[in-house]
Amino acid sequence: MDKFLIKGGNPLHGTVSVTAPKNSALPVMAAALLTADQVTVHNIPKVRDLITMSKLLAFMGASVPSPKFRPGDYTISAPTLNHAELPTSW
Repeated sequence: MDKFLIKGGNPLHGTVSVTAPKNSALPVMAAALLTADQVTVHNIPKVRDLITMSKLLAFMGASVPSPKFRPGDYTISAPTLNHAELPTSW
């Protein structure tokens, strides 16, 4: 695990933004398929696994952000799903 070693007698000030871990975001994105309501997911990091998940959800008929999305908050809507299986050519 990374750490910061601070030397000196000055107190630290400021804020740090931390995105959610991808291992938490993947199941939350999948769980958005369980409701017809819009689901807003906060602090989504930009990593390949989540871009692939976004493409999968879009293929199934869900409304998701662009596959080349930036980190942030995203709304996923899946009122109806079209495809339950991925084509072999995908």
